[in-house]
Amino acid sequence: MLIGKVSILSLVAGAFFYSPSIAGETSTLEANKAWWTAKEFCAETSNFMEIPVSELNPDWEYITVFDKSYFEETLPEYQYLDIQSSPLKFSIRANLDDEPSEERVIVGVYKTKSAQQGRFLAILRDSSVVKVFTHQGDAGYSSLFYDSEAVRWYKCMQCSDYDSIFWSGTGFTLN
Repeated sequence: MLIGKVSILSLVAGAFFYSPSIAGETSTLEANKAWWTAKEFCAETSNFMEIPVSELNPDWEYITVFDKSYFEETLPEYQYLDIQSSPLKFSIRANLDDEPSEERVIVGVYKTKSAQQGRFLAILRDSSVVKVFTHQGDAGYSSLFYDSEAVRWYKCMQCSDYDSIFWSGTGFTLN
């Protein structure tokens, strides 16, 4: 009789442990894969701060600019808690070049008129586009970190891999 109870408890525990459902949400992630490496976001707006998407890139139709409120609205609570606890940002204001005014660096996702998608980083000054860098492919997570030397563009929340954006003296470069 004891063996039968142990078998039933093992089945129940196994079903709970391997269940893809957490609080009513279905997970399609592989084991040990963080949500921010797999989740894709939709580019949904045709302007940002009254700047038409076409000023960022004439081939783009839609963008979504990331900020905490966007993630609070679109992510389940357990994923949004990761955003809240991260030191990474989605927008940075700093004087990155030789101009007297600060630049604003933003990240998000884009969708082109031909349905291609990807991630972008845009540098803005006084509501004008200074430079846009792109990463074509998945319309996934990205964020920023500024260390007073360069802006780091992360495409993963807890990875050490990033691109650096520098002022070269004549323009912004991506390394």
